[in-house]
Amino acid sequence: MDYMAYHEKQDFRAAAYHAKKVYPGPVGDLIYREITDWLEFGWRLGPKSRLASLVDTVMNTPSPE
Repeated sequence: MDYMAYHEKQDFRAAAYHAKKVYPGPVGDLIYREITDWLEFGWRLGPKSRLASLVDTVMNTPSPE
């Protein structure tokens, strides 16, 4: 396995914070923690992984603002 590139980490971090906006409460907190936990490990995931799918879904969810 390879480590995540800096831009990939930035994308994951943005998705984590966006999750708290679009899914307020415990669901957003859970998604935030799941994504940031992967950032702690720093491993690159395949494009078809569940976490990559979660990040894509979160980033494609419009903000309630």
